[in-house]
Amino acid sequence: MYQLFNVHGVKLELNTAEPLVPGPNAFEVEMARWLVKSQKDTNHQVLIKCQKKQQGVRKFVLRCINLLILFGIRMNCLKRGSK
Repeated sequence: MYQLFNVHGVKLELNTAEPLVPGPNAFEVEMARWLVKSQKDTNHQVLIKCQKKQQGVRKFVLRCINLLILFGIRMNCLKRGSK
């Protein structure tokens, strides 16, 4: 690779070394952009799934508590009625 320089009217030609690591081509850049975009989408989808699971767990816990309270009240009523 040669570079031309003009210093005080004198043209100089310098031999420069080739770069050891070539720069990324357009395909690599597009693949990197797609990968970042797909990771963001999947992270967002995972977050939504996690939130849905948490809502399901909350509903399950509340239903269990309601059943325990209901059966507790029912058992107390049965005990009192048999005395």
